[in-house]
Amino acid sequence: QGDGLGGGGGRRVLPSDDENASHEDGEKPDEMASACMTLPKGLDTFDKVGALLDALEPCISNVDSRLGLRQMHLAWSSRCTCAGSAVRALRRLHALQPQAKGRQVRRVDDFIRAMADVVQAGIGSLTLGQIADTLHVVEGRTGYDTLVLFAANRILQGGPSLVGDATKLDPKAVAVVVGAMARSGHRDPLLYRQLVGVCQHIPAERYSMESMAAILDGLKLVGVRDTQLLRFFSSVLQRLPMAAVSPSGIASMAAALAGAGAHDDAAFRRLSAAVMQLPGEAFSAASVGQILDAFSRTANVRDGAILRRLSLLAQGLDPLELRPEDIARIVAASARANLRDEALLSHMGTAILRIQGAEFTPEQIGAIAAAYAKAGVRDERVLSYLAVAVLKLEPWSFEMPIVARIVDAFAALDSWDEALFGRLATVLQNDAPANFSLRHIGTVVSAYAANPAVMDEALLAKLAVVLQQMDPSVFASPDAVQEVSKILNAYASADMRELALALSSTLTSHLRPHVGGLTVQAMATIVMRVGAP
Repeated sequence: QGDGLGGGGGRRVLPSDDENASHEDGEKPDEMASACMTLPKGLDTFDKVGALLDALEPCISNVDSRLGLRQMHLAWSSRCTCAGSAVRALRRLHALQPQAKGRQVRRVDDFIRAMADVVQAGIGSLTLGQIADTLHVVEGRTGYDTLVLFAANRILQGGPSLVGDATKLDPKAVAVVVGAMARSGHRDPLLYRQLVGVCQHIPAERYSMESMAAILDGLKLVGVRDTQLLRFFSSVLQRLPMAAVSPSGIASMAAALAGAGAHDDAAFRRLSAAVMQLPGEAFSAASVGQILDAFSRTANVRDGAILRRLSLLAQGLDPLELRPEDIARIVAASARANLRDEALLSHMGTAILRIQGAEFTPEQIGAIAAAYAKAGVRDERVLSYLAVAVLKLEPWSFEMPIVARIVDAFAALDSWDEALFGRLATVLQNDAPANFSLRHIGTVVSAYAANPAVMDEALLAKLAVVLQQMDPSVFASPDAVQEVSKILNAYASADMRELALALSSTLTSHLRPHVGGLTVQAMATIVMRVGAP
């Protein structure tokens, strides 16, 4: 079959690379295996990308142009070990890639694609760890989608060999593979069952909170929720020593469990205990916000003690170091958990006031305003600051749900900043009707109609037209009756009787197939109110 790749020509018996290299990923040498590609000695000691590229050049230079590198390796024995050698080369190329400049950048890309072709040709001989390393390096490059298909097929057909490798596998490798498959759009349940099975054969002491969270996050992307895996991870958590616990690990694991819809009291109790035991100075603003957010999303495991602890940790953070995303996450989570802590909001308010207004996104402004409204804390400094922040942002950056959230919060706190309401009214008047929903229209109409100082007749007229032109199927939802009642009441109080009367006729007509007797009577009362002189 011709000379092999590399300077020596022909095949050589293992080892195919550095004579002193150890076998990775738990592989055992196969005395019958052969190699066609000779890696340079001391591959892992190369620390300059130029020298590495020159040393690897013989591995890919003598390729028959009629076949290409991948086809040449496919033509050789199935016992060829070049795929494993290519993985080692990919690891080193990836480590030194940041050094590449000028033409070296193109050379590194070419070498990575070449080595990926070799891996693809011999992927059937690789372990899951080697596949994970390859996917991590090659993701986003030409040929990646095909490589993922080959990797998925290898995993599906791997069976017992994958489970056997699992005893020496780094759980991060599973997380990489799960994430890669999910991002590539693979939805085969059997594929993920295989990977879940591998997870349960990895020894518990190999896991960290971060690796378990990464696996759960990847499975969430494809809608896979395996109760046995959740129970297994819960048992791993119980045995995890405190020395292996960090605030970032707690944050990622709590978020992953909440995202997976897990309601395992034992798992969250273990996380709670870890939060209570770790010193306060170990927590960053990001970890406090993520942990509080995760616990606030799981109602059945909310514990007063842990919420108070997290509140105190948040109040101990330096206001000068808090970022807009940290502040928004903390106050939104506290509101979701019904944690009405004025001291916490006061501390967050101090942090808010030292940030440049333009640094806040519309979503963050909406979350903060809604949190203060839910807690009933009317901090004029913060509200004025948020109003100014809204004015500094471009109108196109606001969407209907965010506008509804902001005006609803300001109305609930009886704060009527005319500049704020005027800017957001302009935003909505220039927005497309297709972006409006019945619920958000009801929120906006109620806010603007509640105070003559901010009422905008042009906006209310536009929203009435949007409502009249809505598809009748919108009014079939269970909440439609309540939303229509709220809208009609708002228009009735806005002294726009003719418009309100026409609107009530249209909306009650749409609702008629979906309402009962009591609702019809309530609608009739509203119609009488809006039609009264």
